[in-house]
Amino acid sequence: MRALALLLIVGGSMGCRNSCQRLCVRLHAYAEECGLDVDEDELVSCIEDEDSVDKDSRQLCGEHGSAEALRAAWSCEDLAVYWDAEATTNPDPTEDTSPTTTNASR
Repeated sequence: MRALALLLIVGGSMGCRNSCQRLCVRLHAYAEECGLDVDEDELVSCIEDEDSVDKDSRQLCGEHGSAEALRAAWSCEDLAVYWDAEATTNPDPTEDTSPTTTNASR
């Protein structure tokens, strides 16, 4: 929920005008889902850096920037390296962390 609120606040206030800036916001939201503590200044910096990208880069960001594409291409560990962040909760939302039973516990 925090990621959605941040998306609306940052996306709206920063005026994400192109697909690469929107990709920054999606990467940040995914990192939060992974339990990573990403400094919001890094998000703002990413958005500002992507303000003047060329048309070809914007097209690539648009083609590969969906949530599904991000999850296919980036692991939580990749995001930690990209954002230089540390995990604060359960790291990978795609991993099954449910308890398993073994015969040893009987």
